[in-house]
Amino acid sequence: MKDLEKALKIEDGVLVECDCDFSGELVIPDSVKKIDNQAFYACDNLTSVVIPDSVMEIDSYAFDSCKGLVEVTIGKSVTTIGTGAFDQCSSLKTINYNATDCMSIGFDDEEGCNYSIFDGCTSLTTINIGSNVKGIPDSAFWDCDSLTAVHFGGDIAGWCKIFFGDLHSNPLNKAHNLYINNELVTDLVIPDSITEINAFAFSYATCLKSVKIPDSVTSIGWSAFLGCTGLTMLTVPSSVTRIMPHAFSGCSGLAGITIPESLTSIANSTFFGTAWYNSQPDGVLYLDGWCLGCKGNSLSGSLTIAEGTRGIARNAFGDCNELTSVVVPDSVAYIGDFAFSGCKKLKSATLGKSLTKIGNAVFSDCSSLTGIVLPDSVTEIGKDAFGSCKKLKSVALGKSLTKIGNSAFDDCVKLTDFTIPDSVTEIGIYAFRNCEKLKMKIPASVTIFGDCTLSGCHRDSTDIECKYNVVKSDLLWSCRYGVHITFSLAEQPGKCLILLPRQDNYNYLHVGNETSEPFAEEELDRLIRSVAEYMQVGEKLTTRGGVTPGGLNLIKRFANYGFDKVGEYCDEFMLMWSGKSLCKEFKLPLILDYEKFAEWLNNPAHKDDFKILKDKAKLSEKNTCPIVWELEKRNNL
Repeated sequence: MKDLEKALKIEDGVLVECDCDFSGELVIPDSVKKIDNQAFYACDNLTSVVIPDSVMEIDSYAFDSCKGLVEVTIGKSVTTIGTGAFDQCSSLKTINYNATDCMSIGFDDEEGCNYSIFDGCTSLTTINIGSNVKGIPDSAFWDCDSLTAVHFGGDIAGWCKIFFGDLHSNPLNKAHNLYINNELVTDLVIPDSITEINAFAFSYATCLKSVKIPDSVTSIGWSAFLGCTGLTMLTVPSSVTRIMPHAFSGCSGLAGITIPESLTSIANSTFFGTAWYNSQPDGVLYLDGWCLGCKGNSLSGSLTIAEGTRGIARNAFGDCNELTSVVVPDSVAYIGDFAFSGCKKLKSATLGKSLTKIGNAVFSDCSSLTGIVLPDSVTEIGKDAFGSCKKLKSVALGKSLTKIGNSAFDDCVKLTDFTIPDSVTEIGIYAFRNCEKLKMKIPASVTIFGDCTLSGCHRDSTDIECKYNVVKSDLLWSCRYGVHITFSLAEQPGKCLILLPRQDNYNYLHVGNETSEPFAEEELDRLIRSVAEYMQVGEKLTTRGGVTPGGLNLIKRFANYGFDKVGEYCDEFMLMWSGKSLCKEFKLPLILDYEKFAEWLNNPAHKDDFKILKDKAKLSEKNTCPIVWELEKRNNL
């Protein structure tokens, strides 16, 4: 055996290379923090490797094609294991996996697709997972088809707390047999300390014959018991409120199922492929007060959900393209995400009076839906709830609504009149994106307004009114895309701010009108801070309407705030503050007084100066500012 120090090349804590003549067992020194890419490539004489707790990263293909490697121990501190780290280690039989919280795996191609850490390990039969392990990254054990046993060093509670990135990160997907203290788990009893059964926790654990879920559990995760063919009976306790998609899908022996009244969310796929599901006739499927969707041929025409139904499952009728109308009775309190998503011919939906939330994407891509009335019981509209409903023209919101979620009406291009009740406090990002014809008033109750909420709305057809309290950087960011908004700054009529941003690469502010009074100090402070957050230093800000006391005062405050450029063009005057200001060059009056500016402008001696000023502004006929047109007209320039 060659001397270890001579066999390993270590630079600044990185194990760069190993002499391929090194043979037998290798314990990597504690000085190593990272094992470099292909450091042990084709070291066929290695039989076992111990990676110490000092190592934090194992780079891609670090042990690629080590044909003689039989056993590997991975230390507790490893947080990243690269793609194919043990690729083609065809003799590898046992992995001792102790990485406490390794949730990062490398990527192998330009599309960012994950590949297995142990791809090509055709002899791999046993995984020993340490009791300290909290998470295993995506696709870690993809293609490890020879696995037969998973041994966990802790207890059932510890296993239930492991976060699996996806189905292939749990070795049970291939091994099917879970051992705790070297005993095969067959009758699973979840301990009272567990409140949530994580996604993929027992996927394809065919060793299980029964499962007992305690009253402490409130949620059963995605594919938690997927493919557990040995289960025959299931009673979900009354503590559970949510069962995620495919939680018991493929449990082909599961014939008896009881779900509680406490449930508020379940998916149409939760019991796919169970003995119970397979025994049900084709048609609309119900279980303990829940409508799970349609089994067999897709529905067509009208659908009326049965009276007494408490909820409609997630994706229950998704992509039922022949469904034209649906009536939901007053007994229904819950409609799951994607419940009617993609129902292309759905023209109408009548919702019951007990419904509390429109879930995420419930009616998304219902391209024939023209109108809907939400009952007063609804408090929240979920993400993308009506996204891409291209024909949706009218929506009546209930008086209890408090939140309009992200992208809720995204791309509803025909949505026009829209009244938001005073109960609403939050409007999410992209909520009305591309609503080209939207006209609505935003009440003073709204205090949270997401970024880009109104992006894609056109100035010529979109008209929004909202109270001053929502004027903030995120709303102003939304307005970068050309929407026309009027902000009421006070109860008195005529006191307003009109924002017409990003037109011809300028930002326009129109403050006040002929009858408006000077703004109160606190109003100005709030407005200045809001716009200052929105504007980047050096951006051009055009302020119009300076004839009014309010407008004059506002422009003064902007100047004092320290913008690089403020007020390039104004209705009644022209000002610029900057180190190389044109104001300085042409001696424009810095006192914001229209009469003084008019006096300067009307002075024949300044006529040429104004022409030069206009030329320096590089205004073409296409994007010439209307203010300059007015000045030209007034002064015959």
